[in-house]
This record gives sequence, structure tokens and C-alpha cells, in this order.
Amino acid sequence: MMDSSQLTCPKNHFMEFINRPSLAITQVVCKTMSLKGTYIDCNICNQKLYDYDENLGLPYFTCLICEDYDMCLTCANKYSKPLANCPIGISCPKKHKLNFYEKPNLEITNKISLKYELKHAYIWCDFCLRDIYSYENDQGKPFYSCSECDYDICLECVKYVGDTSSEEKIAKYTMKKVVCLEKHRMKLYEKPSLEMTQKTIAEIQDKGIELQDEIREELNNKLIVCDLCTKDIFDYKNRKGSVFFNCLPCNYNICVDCVDKFS
Repeated sequence: MMDSSQLTCPKNHFMEFINRPSLAITQVVCKTMSLKGTYIDCNICNQKLYDYDENLGLPYFTCLICEDYDMCLTCANKYSKPLANCPIGISCPKKHKLNFYEKPNLEITNKISLKYELKHAYIWCDFCLRDIYSYENDQGKPFYSCSECDYDICLECVKYVGDTSSEEKIAKYTMKKVVCLEKHRMKLYEKPSLEMTQKTIAEIQDKGIELQDEIREELNNKLIVCDLCTKDIFDYKNRKGSVFFNCLPCNYNICVDCVDKFS
């Protein structure tokens, strides 16, 4: 059984375990509605916890400070598992440390339940846009998440977080100093970094595209091209490409063939 001293609501208030609504809770309910036809349900899974008409219900957790946040015992136990050990230290684009999860914990689930109906919600990778975890099926894969930014990344994409992933392949170019038109020092990549892909996704969203499937489709149609010779550098759909230099602030790319040719 979950220890109630560890259970918190989305605002990090400690929740109380109760067998039925107290007088104080009932008075709060009466502020906005009649008790007739009213019931208390779980804010995560929507299970009915207490029916005022029938005067019947189940024990549950409640936040006395928020006044309208309740959780069934099933969700309290299901999403309160501790984090697995984090094998490597990585960060989100805002440089917050990412934590490793085998499945979403209570803190993540609380935040999602505030925005979406949980039975239709899922967690997706903010890099490749593939699904990570489905609440409806209670199935998914381990992933990294930033609790501060609501940012998630699958294990397959972790290797793209760094600047490069194959030192031998790019050794020829590691010491070259390449600058963009604004004289910014460009970085060498084998594949687009997490920050580069997030910038591309932000540009897609700026067009008014918000649905996950539509964003994913738009991203899969994107190509990174050399700003000098216009040759394709990276194909997001097939996740294949060649080594290139990038200036993130300017969104400027140069293939290594052009670097060799014009250096």
C-alpha cells in the first residue's frame, strides 16, 4: 500500500487518506453544486470514488488544500514506483537534468491528467515523436523525462543528444574551424542534435500545427540541406544522412564536401 506521507498532488501538497468525504469536503462541494446527483471521482482515471445519492464509496486520497483533487488507491499504487537508476547524465535543451523512468510515475501522471483525459493520453518522444507510453493500454518503454519542462525522450534518441555519435567517422573534421555568415563557430554533427530537432518542431508548431500525428508527419517530410550546394544532408523520415556543420542560432548548415571544397 502506498504511504500517504509520500503522496502529493500536482502542486506538491501532501494528500490525506480518507474513507469517505468529511464535512469540510462536503461543504466545499456544496459551494458550486447541489449534492443531489453529485459524486467524487479520481482525477487520474475518473473512477467514481463516492456517490452522494447512494452514500456509498471507496477509500481514497484527497488534497485538502486544493479542495478538488482526489485519487483512487489503484492510481496511488500504480504510479508511485521509484525511479530506476539513471545510467547516464543527460539534459533537456534548457540544461535541466533528465531522470530515467521505467514507466511514468505519479508526478508525471498528475501533470498529464490536468490537461487530458488519462484513458486517451500517451507520452511521446519530443525528439522523434514516437509513442513512449500509452495510459489506455498501460504499456510502453523506458524513457528519460525533465519534470520542469514536461520534456521526454526515448532511449533510441538519447544517442542523438550529444554533438556527435561516431568519433572515428568525423575525426577528419573535428579540428576544423568553420563559421557561419554571422561569424558564429559552427559545430560538427553526424546527425541532428536534440536542440536542432526541437527548433524544427517549434517552426512546425508556429504554422498552427498542434496535433501530434500531424507534427510527426510534417517532421518526417523535413530534410536538412546544405546552405551552399543545396545537397540533402539528413532525412528525418529515414533517419539517415552525412556529417555536416551547423550553426544553431542562425539555422545554417554546411556539408563536409563544401567545407573541403572551399577551405
